[in-house]
Amino acid sequence: MKTFYNKDEDYVNEMLEGIINAHLNLLKKVNGEIRAIARADAPIKSKVSIVTGGGSGHLPVFMGYIGKGLLDGAADENNRRGVAGLFYAYKVAGACADKRGSLEEVDQTTKEALKNIRSLGVAISPCTVPGAEKPSFTLKDSEMEIGMGIHGEAGIKREERKSADEVTEDMMRLLFEDLPLEKGNEVSVLVNSLGATPLEELYIIFRKVSQILQGKNIKIYKPFIGRYATSLEMAGFSITLFKLNEKYKEYLDHPVWTPFVKEG
Repeated sequence: MKTFYNKDEDYVNEMLEGIINAHLNLLKKVNGEIRAIARADAPIKSKVSIVTGGGSGHLPVFMGYIGKGLLDGAADENNRRGVAGLFYAYKVAGACADKRGSLEEVDQTTKEALKNIRSLGVAISPCTVPGAEKPSFTLKDSEMEIGMGIHGEAGIKREERKSADEVTEDMMRLLFEDLPLEKGNEVSVLVNSLGATPLEELYIIFRKVSQILQGKNIKIYKPFIGRYATSLEMAGFSITLFKLNEKYKEYLDHPVWTPFVKEG
């Protein structure tokens, strides 16, 4: 695999240094520690702080979501984790905290929201972690894996590659089985690239998602299409559905200002 970086052992620190230097108005190191980063104006008086921890290699998760309306801080390590549905959890928790909800309110509101969020991914090629001798998993050129984890855990099934419409139909069927939706419901949809899949293809996928939902008389509110939780150069995408009520819609509309997401 062809890449641009220096030493394997410096990959994470140099990446974090670059992010901070590019966004000095938004981010700062905590006590001089490069792997503990907070929003530049933290701590915010009378506000519950939203702090997360996780692995590197998934930008914009986690450092890219530090800022107004989302996270107050994050700790980054070498282990790789991340699911695109986290973005909605961050949106709900961040908005609730920004509105000066109590710690208990933020906790309960986010837990309730998680019950209404479902994600499913598909990959057609793996990623290779800096320093690793081989990819995180292997697939034949003709294969795809549905339900795989963002760092290569085995999925639900491995099968011959299908067209965008066909695989989207399969994934939506599985999502509906786990998140019952009825006529008149509203959902937010997140179509996420796992790294290498381009925006053009994400919009082809969203086109089919929207057709399926419209066919069921389910309304789409505020879709998100792009790179929200990646795995380096992995080729593939994930679909996340968030079943909404008026409160969740209010939280989705809440303004955010971070290095990777700017709204309102």
